[in-house]
Amino acid sequence: MAEQKTIEIMLPENTTLLVKGGKFLLRFEFNDQGGAIHSNAPVSVYLPSGKGEPLVCIPRIGEIVDEYGWKYGGISPSTEGMLFVSPRDEPVRKTWNKAVNYTASLKRYRGYVGSQQNTEDLLLEALEKGTHDHGVRMPTKMELSDNLYENRVAISGFNTTLAHPSYSSWYLTCTDLGGNDVSVQRFNYGDRSVGSKNSLSSIRLVRS
Repeated sequence: MAEQKTIEIMLPENTTLLVKGGKFLLRFEFNDQGGAIHSNAPVSVYLPSGKGEPLVCIPRIGEIVDEYGWKYGGISPSTEGMLFVSPRDEPVRKTWNKAVNYTASLKRYRGYVGSQQNTEDLLLEALEKGTHDHGVRMPTKMELSDNLYENRVAISGFNTTLAHPSYSSWYLTCTDLGGNDVSVQRFNYGDRSVGSKNSLSSIRLVRS
């Protein structure tokens, strides 16, 4: 009887595999010495039928992923899951409390139906409970910085104007800092700051 071997595959921390269905095949390429042809060669996963149809789809940052225009925003540092970004800013700037209440009311926003963890505290509470549906919300402080701002060109459509009013290029997060303070970030320079919940700021919604 042939000896069975277990092979451990180490993937980068930011690797995401979207698998549809049950069984899948992994395809690797090796050189004559048994090493990988490319040290950073991607793993390809194909349907068991052998027809070469791709089973894994990893979208590019900024790529539109559905008919409503949602864009892939990378892996969220807050949920460690995939983050999807609304294709455009909300048309009206809002104060933080109005923005939180607004997102809590969104049940069919751009084709999405789901529960609403509309603040970072609620989001983290849902994660602890193992909830996978996090609804439509403003991004967390880390998501706004690491996903949206860092990929602002690929995602596109952000407000970077320097014109009056001064808060036009500041974006709200769902991160409540207590009292009247909330985490915000300006997209013309990228600086993060503590903003007032009473100030009008731009909003770009996400879901995860």
